[in-house]
Amino acid sequence: MEIAIVLGFIAILAYWLNAMRSHELARTAGKRACQEAQVQLLDDTVEVVQVRVRRDPGGRLAFYRTYRFEFTTDGDVRHRGQVTIHGWRVRHLTLES
Repeated sequence: MEIAIVLGFIAILAYWLNAMRSHELARTAGKRACQEAQVQLLDDTVEVVQVRVRRDPGGRLAFYRTYRFEFTTDGDVRHRGQVTIHGWRVRHLTLES
């Protein structure tokens, strides 16, 4: 029983670390896209809106996470952006016009 508890704790910790790394990758990608578009990333953060498991191009199962963020062009109007991370790669990034 103790081994099952320890293994469960390790699995939860591994998932949490994976999620934190993916979140930071999404935040960095969103920030870079905003800098390149010469707009301001609001709140310097992203929020996860969907998590799934999919096969990557190599056939391995990996988390497929979609994040949303907001940015502004003039300081008054908020626009949305979205970034998708599959495994450790940015697969899709969009900035709303």
